[in-house]
Order: sequence, then structure tokens, then C-alpha cells
Amino acid sequence: MLVVVMRREAHESAFSRQREDLREWQQKLQEGEERLSKAQRIINQREERSDENDKIFKQKEKDLEEAQRKIDEANSMLKKKEDEMSCRQANLVLKEKACFFLLLHCTFFIYLDFSLLFLHEFDATRKKLVIKEEELRVREEKLNDREKVLELFCFHIQQIYSL
Repeated sequence: MLVVVMRREAHESAFSRQREDLREWQQKLQEGEERLSKAQRIINQREERSDENDKIFKQKEKDLEEAQRKIDEANSMLKKKEDEMSCRQANLVLKEKACFFLLLHCTFFIYLDFSLLFLHEFDATRKKLVIKEEELRVREEKLNDREKVLELFCFHIQQIYSL
């Protein structure tokens, strides 16, 4: 009977150790599952941040493409304005030369004929020239104003581009 009791105690002791080992194993398993769950949450959070960063990057890329398109349009407009101003400047030079030759022509006729009629016509022509000169001055001021506006526009475009 002593042997049976000893066997039973040994069996209970072994069973108790196995139960304790099982509890420890179960506790380690739960801790491992918790660590795994925490790691999975961290991974999910990182993926969400990565997705958000991708969205932000794509939006910034679209914004940059839109800004580049606007800059290209502005450059095109500036080129057209520059061509237009060059044409206007060339026309202005031609008009100035025409006025100069008209003035020379008038001067030539003054020396040929000092008649009153010619003097009257010369005076009228001179007034026209003065008016033309004033018109040219006004046009030049307008060109200057447009150049200033164009420079300001370029400055704003450069500011947009630098963003």
C-alpha cells in the first residue's frame, strides 16, 4: 500500500508539474500572442501612415504638375507678349523714322519756298508732328507699363514655381 501511495503521490506530483508546465507554456503563449498582436498593430499603423504619405505625395505630384502647366502657359503668354512688344517696337521705330523723314522733307521745302502758304502748312505739319510725338510718347509709356506688368507677372510666376 505504501507503494501505491508513493506511486500516486509521484503521479500527482508529476501531474502537478505537468499542469504547472502547461500553465507556464500557456502564459508564454499568451504573451507571445500579445506581442504578435502588438507587432501586427504597429505594422498596420505603419502601413496606414505609408498609404497616407503616398496619397500626400501623389497630391503634391499633381500640384507640381499643375504648377508646371501654369508656368508653361505663362511662359507661352510671355513669349507672345514679347513678340508683340518687339513688333510694336519695330513699328514705333518705323514711325519715328517716318516722322524724321517727314521733318526733313518739311525742312527741305522751307528752304525752297518761304511762302506764307508753305509756312502755314509747315506749322500744321509741325503741330501734327508734336501730336504724333505725344502719341508716340504715350505709346512708349504704355509699352513701359506693360513691361512692368510683365516683369511683375514673371516675378509672380517665379514665386509660384519656387513653391
